[in-house]
Formats: sequence, C-alpha cells, structure tokens
Amino acid sequence: MADYYSILASCNAIRAAYNSGDVDRMLSQFAPAFTLIAPGLGTVEGEASGACLREQAAALFRTHQVYCVQSVPYVTSFDRTAWVWGQERFRLTRRDNGDVFYDSLKVTRVWTLQSDGSWKITFQMQEPDAADARNFAACGLEQDAGIA
Repeated sequence: MADYYSILASCNAIRAAYNSGDVDRMLSQFAPAFTLIAPGLGTVEGEASGACLREQAAALFRTHQVYCVQSVPYVTSFDRTAWVWGQERFRLTRRDNGDVFYDSLKVTRVWTLQSDGSWKITFQMQEPDAADARNFAACGLEQDAGIA
C-alpha cells in the first residue's frame, strides 16, 4: 500500500507543478533517463527526454496559465514497477490575451522503484482526447479535484 500512496503523491506533485508552472518540480518525478511518447514528438528516449519535456513545459508555462485536474483510476504495482493510466484535463489561459481553451490527454506512466527507495517515472505516453476536452469545457469542471 505504501507504493500506491507514493505513486499518488507523485501524481499530485505533477498536477501541482502544472498548476504552479514549476518545470523543475514536474521533472523531479522522472528518472534521469526515460521514454516519452507524446503528440507531435513521436518517441524520445534516454536523457534527451528530460530536455525535451523541460523545453515543452517551459514553453507552455511562458505562454499559458495552466490549471490541471487529474483522473487516475488505475494504479497497478508489481515488485519494483508500477503502472498508472488515467486522464489529465487542462484549462489553458493565454497570458497575452486571456483566451481560454481546454485540452485533455489520456496518460500512461510507468514508475520504477529506484535504489534510494523513491519511485520515478521511466515511461510516459500521452494521447489527445478531444471529445473529453469538449466535455470538460462544457461541464465547467473547474474545481480543484486533484486526483479523482
């Protein structure tokens, strides 16, 4: 059970990093080398993944105020590996003109237990979910739900 709560704490740290625009906090949840599969990027592996994610997140935070709500319905762990899949829903407010739009990603992450006892993300795959983004916008789901 401790693994389960450690993973949820990491999920909360990622959500908090999005909501505060903190690139370093986000990256602290990842191993030094990991695999990233994301829309528009394809697959990025190894230490280049961290640089790529840092660049993407920094660009997003420069241009938008981000509000993220996560839904993490599945956490499965076995020995030194844990899998999580769910959704991250975003309200993105442009900093230059205040325009708001919504986005939603289906996210799969794999955490690996590190030698120091911490769990770090070693694999992340994101897939757009346009229909969910439209529902999120229409329903006004803007309360800070955190992990549901």
